[in-house]
Amino acid sequence: MTRQSLSEPFHLVRIVPASGKITAAAGPPLLSSGGVALVVGARQVLIRPWDCVAGYLLPRGGQAQKLTGGPLGTCGYAFPGPAPDQVWATDPDHPRRVRLVGFDGTPTGVTLRPRTDQWAGLSVADGAGGRLVQTSHGAYDLHPSGRQQVTTGTVVAIGTTTWLTRPCPSQDQCELTAINRHTGSRQALPSPCPADSRPTAAPLSGTISPDGRTAAMFCTGSTPHPVLYLLDLTTGRRHHVHVRLQDIDTGPAGLVWSPNSQWLFTIDRAGRLTAIDRDTRRVRTLATSLPPLSQLATR
Repeated sequence: MTRQSLSEPFHLVRIVPASGKITAAAGPPLLSSGGVALVVGARQVLIRPWDCVAGYLLPRGGQAQKLTGGPLGTCGYAFPGPAPDQVWATDPDHPRRVRLVGFDGTPTGVTLRPRTDQWAGLSVADGAGGRLVQTSHGAYDLHPSGRQQVTTGTVVAIGTTTWLTRPCPSQDQCELTAINRHTGSRQALPSPCPADSRPTAAPLSGTISPDGRTAAMFCTGSTPHPVLYLLDLTTGRRHHVHVRLQDIDTGPAGLVWSPNSQWLFTIDRAGRLTAIDRDTRRVRTLATSLPPLSQLATR
């Protein structure tokens, strides 16, 4: 997705890697400079700014439709749900509840009720249809079936099969730990960053490949710009990826894996779509004719 300014239309660009086909659709100005939920469904895309401004639904091959009424027509976050064309959205009648609704805003009858401390935390999609909340005293995974504390520390990378966490038993002692989401087994890992840098201060900013083998994370400190590293979750080896990244917190909105885990996509400092081969770490710039990109999503 591209956004140039508050007054200019947004552009949604669809790329099919297998065929190389590129299509673009334009929508009205989003009137927001803040975060935006970009959720890809089976045949449509939901764009919901976090501010109290209008969001839009873009059917494939159709025109942007303004979201009005219900949870998607008001303020608040939206996260991918457990099924295609479903999202978690803030309940306008009960602001401390999150409702599961269709892309058209129709409620499914399923509700999440975070505790007060969890509601105040930083929230992102958990990679498996739920909601992950990072608080000052740990991270929690919220699902209709209940709440699970993932770690007493910070979740630094998210995947469908694995959490990468950084608990700190003391102020000077932090450990990187991979947690299997299905079995709960844990594996201690070395830091993905060199000695003169550290993982980016923003929690939840890394992403793990669908097959659970590789984490992509940002390191800061040794240079004025974030540096991208790939961490092998089996061997613990880290690899520096030579790509010039934007200064902004790219986070989950700027790092996405291909479904087969072979390619990692990100946005370089010039706003260009960049593909990284996981095995060779070779970097390719794609679709150079596109306007500068600001956000990525995959299906």
